[in-house]
Amino acid sequence: MGSRAVVIACRDAGVARARFGVMTGESGTIVTRTGRRFFADANIEKDLLQCLNRALDESGFWAEHKTDWVLFDCELMPWSVKAQELIRDQYAAVGAAARAALAESTSAVQAAAARGVGVDELVPRMQERVKLVAQYA
Repeated sequence: MGSRAVVIACRDAGVARARFGVMTGESGTIVTRTGRRFFADANIEKDLLQCLNRALDESGFWAEHKTDWVLFDCELMPWSVKAQELIRDQYAAVGAAARAALAESTSAVQAAAARGVGVDELVPRMQERVKLVAQYA
């Protein structure tokens, strides 16, 4: 799954300055379709634009299309690159709560099984859930 993005890539910072009036040295930008910065971390954007620029250079794109800038309306993969903050701030808490709850319930099921209560089929299910939560978190 990806996230929609608009990418403007210029051959170099001089082109960005001449074409778009960018005076801060960037050679492009990546924004959401609503115009917000796509990445919270400017270094990720810079690295991605450098990688894209290398690919455009090496493929002969600039010469073939007789241009020194390009706009992509695209989907960036994976979406989780953009969503690291969301994962840390929202999903991590869910994972922590699930681990805590499963630790308690797994312990209770195992204790019940040890006493002979008919919960043997629950033990492997609880263990599987513990593994799944670890992967989620």
